[in-house]
Amino acid sequence: MKFFNLQGCIITGFLLLMASCSGAEFSSGDEDSEYVDALASRYNRYTRGNNWDSLFRTSYSTLYTNQGAKDTVDLAFAALYNAQYFLFVEQMDSLKFYLDMAKPYQDYLSRRKNPLEGLRYTLEGYYMLKSSNDFVGLVSSLLKSYDSYCKHGYIENAVVPLANVVNFYWVRSDISGMEYAKKAYLLTARKTLPDYYRCLALISMAEMLSLSDNPDDAMQYVETADSIVTSCNYVPYIPILATIRANVLHKRGMYAEAMREYERAISYERYSEPAVVVLICLRYGELCEQKGFYDRAASLYRRGLDISSSTESMELRSALFLRMAHVEYALGNGEAALDNYRSYFSLHNSSREWKLNDLRMKYRQISYDHELRLKEIALLKTNRKMLIIVFAFVIISLIALFLVLFTIRQRKLYQVLVNQYRKVTTKK
Repeated sequence: MKFFNLQGCIITGFLLLMASCSGAEFSSGDEDSEYVDALASRYNRYTRGNNWDSLFRTSYSTLYTNQGAKDTVDLAFAALYNAQYFLFVEQMDSLKFYLDMAKPYQDYLSRRKNPLEGLRYTLEGYYMLKSSNDFVGLVSSLLKSYDSYCKHGYIENAVVPLANVVNFYWVRSDISGMEYAKKAYLLTARKTLPDYYRCLALISMAEMLSLSDNPDDAMQYVETADSIVTSCNYVPYIPILATIRANVLHKRGMYAEAMREYERAISYERYSEPAVVVLICLRYGELCEQKGFYDRAASLYRRGLDISSSTESMELRSALFLRMAHVEYALGNGEAALDNYRSYFSLHNSSREWKLNDLRMKYRQISYDHELRLKEIALLKTNRKMLIIVFAFVIISLIALFLVLFTIRQRKLYQVLVNQYRKVTTKK
């Protein structure tokens, strides 16, 4: 199956934010660690249970009525989870507002071991993507999130940004994301982590393998992830797994079975983040277009565009305009096709999309430059210490030499005096 110039990126990855702030290891101090663990678990129950209204009521109450607020940690949690809520409902202005609200707490939190920094990077990355198609900003922020979690020792949380990066590549049908999928999977293999994080890693592997030369290899990961989704009732992941299955079935040439999986994915629309539905509409529409079902494809593309417009999301909109233009042309609607082509080129030309290789090299170069600067600073500090040590050694050596010479001279003087006294006593 070929995907045409996909403009979107981590569409399904947003749902992975539901695990982005685990309270298993969070501690703001020994005296508060149990309290903070309970606070994080409370918020995570809302997100994992897809109970966004309760999440919003809790965080909003904490921010504006201060009911039950204990300290700065409460306010930081509330601000960032409120931002997460508005990301889910695709309200970018409100997302930005609460990200800004969380900024005063950054210095406070930076002095404590916590996973909120990683969550903040992830939210900032999605804001960059959804507000301005800033793919570079998204991936860079996700990798910063991963680095932050690793730095603070939150292994399970580190799975989340990796899984989101994998989605970036999967949506673009780029198997280069396999390195991140493997890294996420290894994190769950080397340490026993909760099923939720294993599920994310399994989905990541399935997404990449579905793009490989042997897409059937993805199915074992799909089935294992599906068993976790079923047993734990992680409903939002059902349409994602159904979409992966549909992609594999499409490659096998099993078109009817693929369409059934896409229909199953769409049936869970009310549990899905809007951008997930847009992705399903695009891929299902491409299959219908390939089979010559142009009316059905047009309906799916139109549905995707309507959702994209109503949520003001830039993701995949350009790709939908392009596919819609081709379908309208196939249906003989030349004027409509021209309008969609114009919309596509207008959006495409204004996009801040970079080639993935350039993006990957840019981030690696930034990371390398940063690491090099840190090494240079460390070397300067080491050289300075060495200079101080050498200077001290020289001073001490000179003092020691002076003392030795002084001692030798004193001994010679003593010897002269002794000899003189001996001569005097001998004469007597």
